[in-house]
Amino acid sequence: GLAPLGWTLLTLADFALRMPKEEGATFLENALLKAAYVAKATGLPALADDSGLEVYALGGEPGVYSARYGGRATDRERNVYLLERMRHLKGEERKARFVAVLVLAYPDGHAEAYEGSVEGVILEAPRGEGGFGYDPLFYVPEAGKTFAEMGLEEKARYSHRGKALRALLEAYKDGPPPREVSKLECGTWRGFPASSPPGSTSSGWSPSPSASTWGSGCPGRPFWRRGSGSPSFPSGRGSSWRSSPPSSPTSEGPFSAPRRSA
Repeated sequence: GLAPLGWTLLTLADFALRMPKEEGATFLENALLKAAYVAKATGLPALADDSGLEVYALGGEPGVYSARYGGRATDRERNVYLLERMRHLKGEERKARFVAVLVLAYPDGHAEAYEGSVEGVILEAPRGEGGFGYDPLFYVPEAGKTFAEMGLEEKARYSHRGKALRALLEAYKDGPPPREVSKLECGTWRGFPASSPPGSTSSGWSPSPSASTWGSGCPGRPFWRRGSGSPSFPSGRGSSWRSSPPSSPTSEGPFSAPRRSA
């Protein structure tokens, strides 16, 4: 866990917050959305994650919809649905991976992303009694077991979440990594006022449907977002969203998340 860092940890139970819906197109977007919202609302650094399963032959399904795949209500129902979707796939076609993205966001607009992933195969029938979600179906060849057949320590060694956490611990082992913060102006993306986004028709920009929930720091002035595509993230630490606006809004826009992998 985070014990080596000596941080004092609080949970959402310590704050009266209504969390936003996870409407991002990627794990990174969802984790950033949550962490940025809490950091801005509480004035404290906030840590959030998003994770899920990606089956290569299904084009990355279930992906960000892992917890609500096919509209199914329980883990068992989602596992059955996944097996139905994969019933025609054999051997190498059943390869998949678990992905986790951990975002640490600060109230001043700086954010960092840490990613972990683990490769595996989706079995044709569940194995093991432990874990949750898709663990009984996810076989890790390196371990010779499904996640559901592993104990907690062994699973942490192989898991996507464990790898993302270790990446964060490595980055902070000698103290906070260097960073730069460049805030956006109130209600703007890349210097354009929210009331007049660039090429609102031709370039695919549209008002954010979440503006009333998130607020922009400028009452009555929504953020604008690109209608398609994912944000690109600079390789440097702590660069600003200013260089590439996200495809979904954060709480007030200045958050960026250079990504690091375990």
